[in-house]
Amino acid sequence: MGCTPSESLLASTLECFYDQSCLDLIQNYTHSRNSSSPLSTTSSRFSQNTTVDELRQNLFIEEWSTAINYSSYYAQCSPSVCSYTSVAQFNILYTITLILGLQGGLTIVLKWICPKLVRIGSKIYYNRKKLASSVHPVDVLEMSSIMTNNIVIQNTTSNLENRPMETLSQKNFALRIRWYFKTIFIVVSVICLLVGIAIFSIYYGRQGSTTTTPISGNLNAMLTTITPTISGVSGSTCQLKVKRQSINIQCPFSNTSVYRIADVNNDNRVDLIFCCDNSSTVNVLLANSNGSFGEVIPTYLRGDIIKIYVDDMNNDGIADLIVLCYIQYLDLILFLFGNGDGTFQLANIPYIWLITSPVDVSVADINKDNVLDVTVTFRYFDAVYVFYGYGNGSFSSSSMLFIELTSDPQQLAVGDFDNDGYTDLAVLNGRSLHIHVFLRNSNGSFPLPTWLYTAYDINQYRMLAGDFDNDYQSDIVYLHSWENTELILYRYNNGAFHTDQQIVIGTSVLLNSKSIVIHDINNDNYSDIIIGSLLSDEIYGLLADGSGHFQTQTFYSSLLINSSYDINDFDHSSCHEIINMNIINSTLYILFNACQCPT
Repeated sequence: MGCTPSESLLASTLECFYDQSCLDLIQNYTHSRNSSSPLSTTSSRFSQNTTVDELRQNLFIEEWSTAINYSSYYAQCSPSVCSYTSVAQFNILYTITLILGLQGGLTIVLKWICPKLVRIGSKIYYNRKKLASSVHPVDVLEMSSIMTNNIVIQNTTSNLENRPMETLSQKNFALRIRWYFKTIFIVVSVICLLVGIAIFSIYYGRQGSTTTTPISGNLNAMLTTITPTISGVSGSTCQLKVKRQSINIQCPFSNTSVYRIADVNNDNRVDLIFCCDNSSTVNVLLANSNGSFGEVIPTYLRGDIIKIYVDDMNNDGIADLIVLCYIQYLDLILFLFGNGDGTFQLANIPYIWLITSPVDVSVADINKDNVLDVTVTFRYFDAVYVFYGYGNGSFSSSSMLFIELTSDPQQLAVGDFDNDGYTDLAVLNGRSLHIHVFLRNSNGSFPLPTWLYTAYDINQYRMLAGDFDNDYQSDIVYLHSWENTELILYRYNNGAFHTDQQIVIGTSVLLNSKSIVIHDINNDNYSDIIIGSLLSDEIYGLLADGSGHFQTQTFYSSLLINSSYDINDFDHSSCHEIINMNIINSTLYILFNACQCPT
């Protein structure tokens, strides 16, 4: 019973709901059509005579099950920097400070220290006064000698009393002071020595993580030979030769914006594909058998060409072109089918219309149907767009893979990162500096992405994907540059990504998409990274050793400015060359490998 119906409800129990006869009685009184079964006494932690008020105070909860998942929390919040605080439970200094604070703190400390300081000060003052008033005995012979010389000394006792003399206590006090000063000096010296050793160890450890072997070389007439030592090859060198060849490519502007290397006429010789700045013409240079190139073969389009990709889109064994262009205020992906002789024709298939200018495009088989698909990312869009190919050159409508809210995808990479035989996607989010990895399932779907944190406070960055340890599984490499150029390797193993970070170049290098290539340059079956630095005019080779680390080699330097880099085989020597293209003087530079590296 209670003063109000609510109080009566809270004071009552649920005993009736445990008895079937009581439930039947309630059903008869209320004329309810629904039958009820009694509550079980074994499935609840509450007893039958528990009041409704007690149930309310316990929120009607039978059991609190707390599951903490920090990875899910981290994935949802997407912090730029993550830190943690460790609290020491048995810190002696903290315990003493806490006890003093509970008992009055500074007041008790001062009450205990001040009287002792006063006593010490008074004892020092008394000892100094006692030493000043001590009397030293006068030598009789000295006094007689003075009197013999007719020197009258007056008030001798007073003068002797005012004359401070050194006693035994003074000597002991001076020795103590000297001992204290020596002890303090030794302790300070030891501390400084330890700090110096620690600083030197940290500096030496940081310097030891960077292995840079610069190799210099200059261009002499038409041919220059450079002999850098390749990491992992004991006692042997690889001869690299620089060959200069002048080709009239008829570019009206100072540089090229699009640049590709491929065999477009199936003659087992590598041809050059390029476009001049703000041009709507695809230019092809066919390679001759003697290593030279023929005349330029143009293919005209109606818009400005932004990017070119080379692949076989219609499965006819001939290289085709995937052209990203801008036509009449529209961003489109056009397909040019190759004729096999270096010329191309516009495919009679629907083009891919893009909602805005893309930031990165990838052409790869995503759904494992032996047909190439197109994957596109856009700046400040929260999703990755996938266009699945039908095999005849046409594509489906876009499928979206959600990244996260307020994303800024800037780079895209494809590969089999979890070694399950299916192509996965990796997207670099420039806003949060995370890499979002979409691991494809066997049914063709993509679950929510796995987040990989990269770095912060960086200037230049670039994401790459390749097999750097020859285990037939793609790894992710993240290069970033500020004061140094650092490399982070992400390798998937046992259901998670593991990282390995090192400084590969001791200076900041401009990381540009046109100047980074992945290829096995030293024939050791490990994919290497070639970086062309446009600022320092050097080509850096990051040579993989198969364990997740890279050794730095400078392949050539001080040759030219504003150039593009790629790798391919020009002279059928089963070796790979680095091509360096400079359009300022219509000159083509090729870095030849003389195949003296053991395979």
